[in-house]
Amino acid sequence: MALLVACLCSPVASALDEQDTGTFLAVDEQAEPLGKVFRVSIEDGRWKFEDRQPDGAWLDVSCHGGCDHLPARPEDLVSWFGAPPPDTIRPECIRNTEFAFCRFHTAQAEHDGYVLVVRINSEWLPITLVRLPEGAEPKPEPLEAT
Repeated sequence: MALLVACLCSPVASALDEQDTGTFLAVDEQAEPLGKVFRVSIEDGRWKFEDRQPDGAWLDVSCHGGCDHLPARPEDLVSWFGAPPPDTIRPECIRNTEFAFCRFHTAQAEHDGYVLVVRINSEWLPITLVRLPEGAEPKPEPLEAT
């Protein structure tokens, strides 16, 4: 998690675009799936975020009504991750009042990484995301009776 935190705090944080859309799987620190799948898209020039529901439907979790996604500021990144990054890491993020979506690139990385930062009870929680290949969305697991 320390590398992830370091990866996301550079002074410049915007410039996400259509290439950053897709379906993403949330994973833990050992890259094991957490069971959450998100879809990120741009519709009519606005970012759209959807959460995969147990029945397979997509729930729009984008902020509506006055909280558009804006480029992240350097102070946002420090607030979310607690420290400034090394100079070798370039995050690009958009944010609203409840969550942020970030892409980061390091000089050593073969590909970009993604993080969703969500606000829960006034605390920011970073969630590592892995982009799924097109058409490789995992099937929702059936709900178990309790």
